[in-house]
This record gives sequence, C-alpha cells and structure tokens, in this order.
Amino acid sequence: MQVLDISFMVDEVVPSVYLSGIRPAQDPNRLRELGITHIVDISNTFPAPPNPAMPSVSVLRLGCRDVPEENILIHMPKVFAFVDAALARGGKVLVHCVAGISRSPTLVTAWIMKTAFASGAAITVEEALDTVQRARPYVQPNEGFLFQLGLLETHRSVEAAIKAYEALANSGQLFGGLPMTEGTRMSSCLLM
Repeated sequence: MQVLDISFMVDEVVPSVYLSGIRPAQDPNRLRELGITHIVDISNTFPAPPNPAMPSVSVLRLGCRDVPEENILIHMPKVFAFVDAALARGGKVLVHCVAGISRSPTLVTAWIMKTAFASGAAITVEEALDTVQRARPYVQPNEGFLFQLGLLETHRSVEAAIKAYEALANSGQLFGGLPMTEGTRMSSCLLM
C-alpha cells in the first residue's frame, strides 16, 4: 500500500493562490519554479529566520495554533489585505501552515468567501471549501475553524464575524472554540 506524502505538495486553488505545508515554503528552488512572490505563513513556527536565498519574496508570518479554540478570524484582515495586494501587483501567493490541511486552507476558504461577498455574490462555507478541496482533497479545517467560517458566512464581513466570535467567547458561550450546548455545559461544569 502506497502512502501519500503531502508534505511536499503545492496545489493551486485559484489562479495565483497556492496551498501547501511548510516544506515547499522552505524550498527556494520550488518557490522560483512556481513563481511565488508572496508567502502567508500561519505555521506557528516562530521565529523563522529570513531566507537569504529568497530576498524578493514577501512573507507575512502569523502565529496560530491548529486547535478548535484558536481565533483564526483575527488574522483574516491582514491575510486578505496581503493576498489582495500581491494579486493586484500580478504576484503569486503561497499560503501555508505545517501540513496544509487545516489552518492555511481555512484562510484560503475565507479569502474565497470574502472575494465573493465583495463582488455581491452569495457563497456558503461548503461551496468555498469545495473549491479548496477540489485542488487539495485532503483539506480538513478543524471544527472550531469551520464554526468561524460559518460566522463569516452569516455576517458576510470578517469584522462582524470577529465581533460575533468575541462576543460569544467573552460571554462564556464557547467551549473548546464551539458554541455551548446543554451537553457541553454539563461537561464544562464537571471540569471545574
């Protein structure tokens, strides 16, 4: 049985926007081959030294753990501005985390949704995620990130989604990054 090693794979999700794990992002030859001009690094591998072999590549580094209770929404405004500016200049953007399965696909899914909303189109999380999964089938954002993408879909604005998520978190209505249900209320009481 052959095991698929996705750690070296780079997938173009939409024209000029790519997804990968950390390994391709550290390979100057691969980046040159793909014409990558910008990198979004949400791998949480701080501090990453500048790569002298890639002085012309702009990098946006963000710290984000791949756990359901992590607020990934707060990173989206910076990511959206970075990706949009790169594409406006004719650049190519690689968005990566460690494996390219949860964090970076969440950001690309959100960017696809934001782009659709900005053009007046309606799009669901499922439709945007399907676009990503057609290019990279093994993508699976964690359940907390999927919940946050749902807030983005509901509010059609990342700023409003951030406010809604923070309101839920500040009011104690989230447990493990997800909305509390009667069952989770009971289990959280047992943990105290």
